[in-house]
Amino acid sequence: MLVDSQIWDRSSLAFWHLCRLFVLWQIWLTRNLQREESDANKDPFREQSNEVGFTCAICLDTMKEATSTVCGHIFCRCCISEVIKACKSCPTCRKKLNSSLIHRVYIENMI
Repeated sequence: MLVDSQIWDRSSLAFWHLCRLFVLWQIWLTRNLQREESDANKDPFREQSNEVGFTCAICLDTMKEATSTVCGHIFCRCCISEVIKACKSCPTCRKKLNSSLIHRVYIENMI
């Protein structure tokens, strides 16, 4: 027989996973729409860059405005901001976060 606290733990964990999936889907959808718009505006004869950029673990796209959490994980600024609004925790290690616990990271030679 499950105790009430065990039921609550399981339901809150399921809610957290559902919330995270929704936010990740929303970010992915937004990024793909932005990418389609930018691809439509690109010059097809322009030379492609050979530089390699970092990849955001949330949107799986090239990192834009790299932002670090206090636990050391780095994401796009907009991605981690959306996840914090929805889940209030780091998507990698689940450490509790708020918007004051993230800061911009400036990486040289980043796309």
